[in-house]
Amino acid sequence: MLRKLTTENVIAFTRLSLVISLSWPLPATATKQQVVRFRVLRFLTYVNIWSLIVPLLMTLQDWNNRPDICVKSIPLIAGCSQAFIEMWLCHGQHKHLQLLIGEMESYCKHATGYEKIILQQYVDRYAIFYAATAMWFYLTAFAVICSPPFLSDPFPTYAKYPFNVNYQPLKTIIYVHQSSVGLQMSSILCITLLIALLLWFASARFDMLCNELRKISNVYELTQCIRKHQQVLRYANDVTHTVRFLILTTVGSSAAAVLFVGLVLVSQQPLILKVQFCTIILTGFSEVFMCCWPANNLLIASSNVALAAYESLWYSRNVYMQKNLLPILLRCQKPVAVTVTCIIPILSLNYFGSYISTAFSYFTTLRVMFEKNGANEV
Repeated sequence: MLRKLTTENVIAFTRLSLVISLSWPLPATATKQQVVRFRVLRFLTYVNIWSLIVPLLMTLQDWNNRPDICVKSIPLIAGCSQAFIEMWLCHGQHKHLQLLIGEMESYCKHATGYEKIILQQYVDRYAIFYAATAMWFYLTAFAVICSPPFLSDPFPTYAKYPFNVNYQPLKTIIYVHQSSVGLQMSSILCITLLIALLLWFASARFDMLCNELRKISNVYELTQCIRKHQQVLRYANDVTHTVRFLILTTVGSSAAAVLFVGLVLVSQQPLILKVQFCTIILTGFSEVFMCCWPANNLLIASSNVALAAYESLWYSRNVYMQKNLLPILLRCQKPVAVTVTCIIPILSLNYFGSYISTAFSYFTTLRVMFEKNGANEV
């Protein structure tokens, strides 16, 4: 019988999935030696990614001669760029992520009674999906890494180098290097697990507050709830402010990959290549959904606090206590949302539906254009 997952297991799994990209911040208790080692490794990860981005960009020089290779390289360039940008954002937000994760770990460690029950309910509902998606990210990378023998290609990518690469041991070194970057890209895709973890945790704290509000019986309990509401709002707003540009990068990179993968899918290409690029589209859709789902739940959970206050026995309490409920009701008029000015209005499942609809409209338009022009190849 499978052992039941706990919040500690979920946090440990998320940390493990981000090891290769070094996107999980060091604990506040890290020694100076650990910090120095972390920064050196972080610099090496940047060098590793750029060592593949540059050769991939060089393939674009052959656009007139080999447009098919160029189109196939663009999603890889987008993926490498996403990995670099998101690692840079994570490292730039290192202190904020450290504080948010530290508070989450401390809260989970000291949770008691109904708090543990609510946290466990969230784990039971969502952990399997996110764990399966993380494994999908890594399996996609392994599929690309193992594809050269089946496609008669020497390397997993179409990167172009300014020197001869057809002799050993250089050929093996390049293969290992490209494979390592693929694993880095899979690891940074798992940043959506960290984003979702923080958003789900914020939602869980709102649910806990709702339970307490429904049971208030005196002014002291109401005061405690107001104080907790302020703390949860502060934490939730810190989370949304910290992760919004990570989410923007995820959405933008996914859109760029879908844009150019569509060209491959509607043209005449080997079936195994189309299957390989279909995994890129599914991966892009998955990582956007993994952010939209908890963001949508946070919208609902932060709004439900007002409903919980209304469901309490406020009508049987004195006027002073009724007046003190007003601040909670007023703060709930504006739910906690993940937004990026002028780009992402409100991240939610409605936004994800619009994103998917636009993507399929694009595929349909491309297909019609190719059929009209009688084009079979990119």
